[in-house]
Amino acid sequence: GSAPAWLRPYAALSTGERFRCDLARALLDGGDPVVVDEFATSVDRTTGRMVAMTLGRAVRRGVIGSRFVAATCYSHVLAWLRPDWVVDMATGELLWGWVQRRPTIQLVVARCGRAAWALFSTNHYLTGRLHRSARCYLASWGPRPVAFCATLAQAGVRRMRRITRLVVLPPFQGVGIGRRLAAVVAAIEAGDGYRMRLVTGHELFAKALGCDPRWRHVTTDRRRRPHRGALAGREGGHGGKAQRAQFTYAWVGQAVDSDMEMEDKVNDGGAVFGQDAAASRAAPAKGDRGMHGAVGAWAVG
Repeated sequence: GSAPAWLRPYAALSTGERFRCDLARALLDGGDPVVVDEFATSVDRTTGRMVAMTLGRAVRRGVIGSRFVAATCYSHVLAWLRPDWVVDMATGELLWGWVQRRPTIQLVVARCGRAAWALFSTNHYLTGRLHRSARCYLASWGPRPVAFCATLAQAGVRRMRRITRLVVLPPFQGVGIGRRLAAVVAAIEAGDGYRMRLVTGHELFAKALGCDPRWRHVTTDRRRRPHRGALAGREGGHGGKAQRAQFTYAWVGQAVDSDMEMEDKVNDGGAVFGQDAAASRAAPAKGDRGMHGAVGAWAVG
């Protein structure tokens, strides 16, 4: 397959990828204010909304220390960016404050076959491999796949499973989808009578789990180990090994089944998971051998 976008030279990026690269570079340069013309005009509507949502949250939380000014002809990004002020050039009006709530992202979580992993494998930070006995879940926003999660039986431990793969596609990263999907899947597996574990080498994701009371930190392993997959061959010491920590968390939140609902309200957003009975009873689409019907619907605020 083709190389991930973050491995390609700037000249090989698409117009939309260059927009995101230029935006990140401008923010890292530390100018104040950062002014971007034609904001979100070179990306599709969904990607534009995700960029606006992530950027708006980062500025308000102080992650980005600069003031940000966007000039755009697309009004649909305003509700996701939630700016402090808006100048409407068509009417000449200056509007202060944004009182409307940010729209929610309604995702449907469904059991799926291993074939769905092909859409996400190149975006996994360590390896594109998936065990043949993995139990897979797909999160979709309308017809568009957004995130993938897979669980695997813990070898040598009875009635225990662990989350072995968790990938959110790049346009949807940074808004909390991965953490909420992990919680939904863990609650479903717990409802089937399994104890759940999650092992990750992603330090920022581990930090986010540490802020969620439904996940209990078990161990941190900082032994030197080789990089695999997309990180293979990177130097981090002798022998191609690096000081890459592994963090293990145990699910201590509630278990859910088809007759229960789980509410996920962490930080400033909100995710609501509830059984989508109509979708669960629906037969897989013709030719879609991997889908097994939706197991729930939830929203990210």
